[in-house]
Amino acid sequence: MGNSLGSSLVFLAFGTLASASGLWSIIKFSDPYNAGLIVHIAFYLLLFLTIAGLTSIVLIFLRYRFIKSVLRNQLDVSLRQGCLVAVLFTSTLLLQVNGLLVWWVAITLVLFVIVLESFFNT
Repeated sequence: MGNSLGSSLVFLAFGTLASASGLWSIIKFSDPYNAGLIVHIAFYLLLFLTIAGLTSIVLIFLRYRFIKSVLRNQLDVSLRQGCLVAVLFTSTLLLQVNGLLVWWVAITLVLFVIVLESFFNT
């Protein structure tokens, strides 16, 4: 792993840890029924960042384990796929909280993420 790649992984791990601790503090210290709009926005933003970071880290280590080398473009692919998983999860949760999630909307979201990934993968 090159110096730039190693520093990117450290930055990704630190950012994921910071967003996870912020998410934990929002869950621990705020009441979702009395919280304002800012707390809800911060919750969903930190949830997105935490899921994107964790998924990206897991994908990077899986690629390193099975491919035996992590290149810069593999890091980019892992980050993109992590963000897509986070978009899928966060949007599904937002729709569920607002009572708008039905089976055909969930299938549409999954298909949207698959088509978007296949578009970027070519």
